[in-house]
Amino acid sequence: MAADCCEKQIFSYFYKTQNIRRFTMKKVVVLMALLSCMYPVLAEEYKTITCYELGGLEKVLPKEELRAITHLKLVGNINNLDLQYVSAAVTECIASA
Repeated sequence: MAADCCEKQIFSYFYKTQNIRRFTMKKVVVLMALLSCMYPVLAEEYKTITCYELGGLEKVLPKEELRAITHLKLVGNINNLDLQYVSAAVTECIASA
């Protein structure tokens, strides 16, 4: 009887510690996921681009670089094509997120 009770206590202790470990691990995984999602929001990149040619923003600023920029200042000769290029890149970035 005493051995049976002791086994139950050991099993109960083991079960509780395993649940605590699982719960703690879940917390860690959720925290890491949240932090990885927040990184792009916290990473701000400022960029000033000077464009000398109308419609030439695509040549100066590739889409991959444009997606990483959070604050963009355009200087020089800019027309509707340049603004459409920026708008399309931002829309594509939002749609993929």
